[in-house]
Formats: sequence, C-alpha cells, structure tokens
Amino acid sequence: MKKRFLALALATVIAVVGLVGCGKKEVKTTEIKVGATTSPYGDILEFLVPILEEEGITLEPIIVDSSATLNDALKAGDIDANFFQHMPYLKEWSSKHDFEYYASEPVHLGPVGFYSSKIESIDELKDGATIAVSDDPSNLYRQLLLLDKQGVLEVTKGLDPTKVSLDSIKSNPKSLKFVEVPQAQIPRMLPDIDGGLIVASSALDAGLDVNKALFREEDAKDSIYSIVLVTKKGNEDNEAFKKLDEAIHSPEVKKFIEEKYKGAIIPAF
Repeated sequence: MKKRFLALALATVIAVVGLVGCGKKEVKTTEIKVGATTSPYGDILEFLVPILEEEGITLEPIIVDSSATLNDALKAGDIDANFFQHMPYLKEWSSKHDFEYYASEPVHLGPVGFYSSKIESIDELKDGATIAVSDDPSNLYRQLLLLDKQGVLEVTKGLDPTKVSLDSIKSNPKSLKFVEVPQAQIPRMLPDIDGGLIVASSALDAGLDVNKALFREEDAKDSIYSIVLVTKKGNEDNEAFKKLDEAIHSPEVKKFIEEKYKGAIIPAF
C-alpha cells in the first residue's frame, strides 16, 4: 500500500514539474507572412512554401503589384518580413522613416540592363537621345555607373548611393536627355524614347527578355545591389524567420534561380 502511495505521489510531482516546465517553455512562431512583388521575389517564396512546410513552418507569401508599401507594411507589423530590396534602397528608406531593421545576407542580383525598341547596339545611340532612368537615387546611381562603364558618360565615383542625382554626371558628351520616372513605368515608355535602364524584376514583370538587354550588370559577387530578406530589428531570432533565412540561401534555391531565370537573375551566395 505504501509503495502504491509513494508511486502515485511521485507521479503527481513529475506531472506538476512537467506542467511548470511547459509553462516556461518558449513559444516558437511557426507562421510567417512575407511581402514581395511578383517575379522573381514571389516565385522564390512560392518555391519555398513546401520546403518550409516540411520544417514545420507555414510561409504565407503576400504578393503585391507595387513595392511602394512593403516597408510601411513591415514597420506597421502587417507582415513579418519583406523580400524585394537592396541595401542602398533599404538604408535610404529607413533613414527617412526611423525604421530599425535586420537584413539577411544577399540572396540574388536583379541586374540593371539597357533596353531599347529603336536601337540594337549602344553604338547606334544618337546625340541628344532620350533615356529613362529611375527616380530613386539608389537605383539611379547604378544606372549611371552602367552607362559610365559603357563609355557613354562619366559619373562621379564613390558617392553615397542614396544622395545621387543627375547633377552627379561629370561629362555627357552625347548631350543625352534623362527622364526620371518610377522604375516600373520605364518598360511602358520604351516605344516613345530611345532607351531605358531597367531593373530585372521590372523587366520580368513587363514581359521583357532580360537576356536581350543591349548591356547589363553581370557580377553579383559583393554587389551592394543584391536583394536581401528584411525583418524588423529584434525579429531575426524568430524561429520562422531563421528557418526562412536559412532556406532562402540553400542550394535548392540557388538551383531554382539558375534553372528558372537562366542568367536573368544571378544568385549572390
């Protein structure tokens, strides 16, 4: 009888200790909402949904037509992370909106390319030609540097990418005219201008063949314009975010990017 009572009491103690332990156990978030535009960002996230599901993580891609509100949504807590931007753009936006963030290691480079429906070679670019460029400084600088590399103009080197303007052009021997517009509008303008400098994601959304750009950025290694996965500062230790961060830099994603985009998008890891 005493043995039965002792066993019962011991079992009760163990149960209570177990309950106390459960009460102190850290609750891990297994769901994560990630905002992105369509190609390639949304494609990559959709590819990761079943992979993360096997890890016990529910990834919900929130796909939007315009990236304009994705940082606002992250700051407001409407989404847990976003995937669409490079570091110069993120730093510029964060400084203006008092936003503290955590950014992953680079995932891929969406190269800027020069597109035209009127010429087939940069040598055909006439004096006084009209070229569309991005109206945000961070992308404008990489576009001007690409033209500089082609010998079309000369731009001041070593500038803060967030503080660049057309006044940063040192020499414009062809007297090119520049029109600054939102990046997503440039593909629609091509029939009416001589050429445009377009980021790969905007080109893909517009149905352009990225590999038919007259010239473009080629090297993703150490590029400050490679795309990163972003969350609020302090959320980087969240279990779901850590799993996503790990998966988005996996060999499977690298292979997916290489096979799907065939050089139009370049892995940066």
